Amino acid sequence: MERPKYAVKQESVSPDIATDQNTEEASAIRIGSMPLLPLPRSNAGPSLLSELMMNKYYFHQPFNRQMAMFKMIGIKLPASTINGWFQGSCDLLRALYARLKEIVLKSDYIQVDESTIPVISNEKHKAQKAYLWMVRSVMNNLVFFHYDKGSRAQKVILPLLKDFQGALQTDGYQAYSVYEQKKGVLLLGCWAHARRKFSESLKEDKTGAEYALAQIAKNLSS
Repeated sequence: MERPKYAVKQESVSPDIATDQNTEEASAIRIGSMPLLPLPRSNAGPSLLSELMMNKYYFHQPFNRQMAMFKMIGIKLPASTINGWFQGSCDLLRALYARLKEIVLKSDYIQVDESTIPVISNEKHKAQKAYLWMVRSVMNNLVFFHYDKGSRAQKVILPLLKDFQGALQTDGYQAYSVYEQKKGVLLLGCWAHARRKFSESLKEDKTGAEYALAQIAKNLSS
């Protein structure tokens, strides 16, 4: 960031000011005020914080690799500094995430799924399988992700969707069966999963399976 710096020349100061007791202040160096920064007690601007986050989550560049890249151009950033900026940036985005979540869950047609992700275990000191929940508003094309200690249990999704009303589309995972009886919620299946079963049955009943696959294809193209 640039902060303009100026010094008042002594000869340009008016006599009234020069004789004043604040003459030293009149001839002092003037520096532009600090711009508003995203994080307190930090000199990281929004562009740098955005670059770190984009590189990590969009371009899949871990922080240690980004630190090495900065070091190549003569910029040394300690891991503790990067981690502090990361935590602060996440806190800034918390309100945005809450609003996104609110908008998605207020829509009347959502899709929900759980995807596996590797997570480093501090106890085992190696990666283990965990789950990340995805909730998508179909008509708005908005998505938010929910993580709860890597759990895929039904107890995670129940409070997440407790106020949702509308069509809920999922795969055949048993955790969603509770919504078959919930008032105001229409539980929809997944064509991709249904189609897979007919594809697997081609060896057993080719005629029947091909008919079902053709009907599914017709439905998806309409």
